Amino acid sequence: MSITLTANYKETLAPEVIEIVDELIENGQELPNLLEILDYFGEEYQENLEEIVRALDETGAKKSELQEFIDAFSIDDLEHFEQYNALAADFPTEAIEAFCYIWGLCDLQHFEDSYQGAWDDEAEFAEHICEDLLDHNVPSWIVIDWQATWDSSLRYDYSERDGFYFQDF
Repeated sequence: MSITLTANYKETLAPEVIEIVDELIENGQELPNLLEILDYFGEEYQENLEEIVRALDETGAKKSELQEFIDAFSIDDLEHFEQYNALAADFPTEAIEAFCYIWGLCDLQHFEDSYQGAWDDEAEFAEHICEDLLDHNVPSWIVIDWQATWDSSLRYDYSERDGFYFQDF
């Protein structure tokens, strides 16, 4: 559906969508912008237009960023978009999505405290954690099995997804 003329939107859209559009216009939105958003997101999101406009307005996000969020999660998760978008400004979106896979969007407030970074494997992560705890004072002549350290201890306090590590909370 492509609405090319603003004059015929009432003939093109469903009555419940017209009601949403009219209400948004009364609240200061411009009709061409609303129709552009409807065109961009398509018919399946017509009923969510008000939430989409709010998310775009409150976050200053691009439509493509919001679409990526909807594709990764769902339209029903828009209430978490503002927090997700704020984190995405400072962290890789892949890390945020890995976190959400483990705990869900509702726990995003714990992301910054939990996120430990990206590592190639469990042994490398274990070495990093231990060196940080010991303030890099592990003598070079000590041989440590970092994978065994992960397997026997650290795996109980941390979670991993796609190479991203998170401290459990």
